Amino acid sequence: MGEHGRLGWMVVPETWVDPVRRLAQNLFVAPGTVAQAAALAAFAPETEALLQSLVQELKARPEGAFYIYADCTAHGPDSEALCARILDEAGVALTPGTDFSPTRGRDYLRIAYTQSETRLREAVERLRAAL
Repeated sequence: MGEHGRLGWMVVPETWVDPVRRLAQNLFVAPGTVAQAAALAAFAPETEALLQSLVQELKARPEGAFYIYADCTAHGPDSEALCARILDEAGVALTPGTDFSPTRGRDYLRIAYTQSETRLREAVERLRAAL
């Protein structure tokens, strides 16, 4: 059987700490080896430097979000089909709105802009060519 563990933390009200700790002790023995190695890498100085540079880059962008939820009806009635077409033709991965709304999701795309500015400019040019 492969490694399937996850590693993380939970923020709970102080009165929940002991009950949650008891629950966790009964559900989990230890995270898998891969998760432990990933956690150690997350705290390495070079990882911290990378994360701080990403924080600075994202701070220069609009506050409160790192994605755009855009109406895509001008390009057809189905955001899932449009995302598949864009991935195939432009090599740009977007998320269909159906992942976020069962009622109006077919009309929207979610566009994450968490990449570097250079990669974002390249993606925009690819989108422009495909659309």
